[in-house]
Amino acid sequence: MWPARPWTCGRSSLPPPTTRSKPGLGSSAAATVVAALAGSVLGGAALGADPLHRLALQVHHRVQGSGSGIDVAAAAHGGVLRFERGKVTAARPQAFAVAFSGTSASTGPRVQHYLRWTPRTSFVEASRALVDDPAPLHLRLRHGAELLGAMAGEAGIAYWTPGLRALCDQAEAHGGGAKPSGAGGGDVVVAEFPDPDRRAAWVRAVTDAGFQVIPTELSPGAHEGPPA
Repeated sequence: MWPARPWTCGRSSLPPPTTRSKPGLGSSAAATVVAALAGSVLGGAALGADPLHRLALQVHHRVQGSGSGIDVAAAAHGGVLRFERGKVTAARPQAFAVAFSGTSASTGPRVQHYLRWTPRTSFVEASRALVDDPAPLHLRLRHGAELLGAMAGEAGIAYWTPGLRALCDQAEAHGGGAKPSGAGGGDVVVAEFPDPDRRAAWVRAVTDAGFQVIPTELSPGAHEGPPA
């Protein structure tokens, strides 16, 4: 019998779904992390973030078979992270906005297509340089979207959808920047703005256009909650 206490990784707060589509917020990874944490507590010793991440990643890969593991790392560690070759480093918190493009996407086939594309070195180096660039984050998100779009075009990956494009264009029109999160083909866009007023204007504009803005907040990572 499960004890009467919750486990949480604080990924997001979702309003009731308006469609049967999944938004692509890494829910399977979050569920895997929470299950691994619950199992460790029931076993007598709650796992810390690093061993929890490693265990959940093994399980997630065995079930899903692909993916970078960044969503598993985000659920286990929380906050804002730099993730490279499986290594997690804490980064400065940012105020993000997230909106669903209206179309769900499957990560696995796109990852396999990318892995079959051999001239990846320049794309990886450009991505690393963009992360290290001191430019404001909203500008780096714009450039990141351009970089991903160029890579997808060369690799023959169907990356952009009308919804993803519209959300990113609206972010730029409101003085911010946005990029699709994940392998493209749908799911969510992450946007950032120089000030709250521009963020609020973007939220109003994309909501009026029929997109679903998803309320999110940063989490300290998966943890055992107080007894219910």
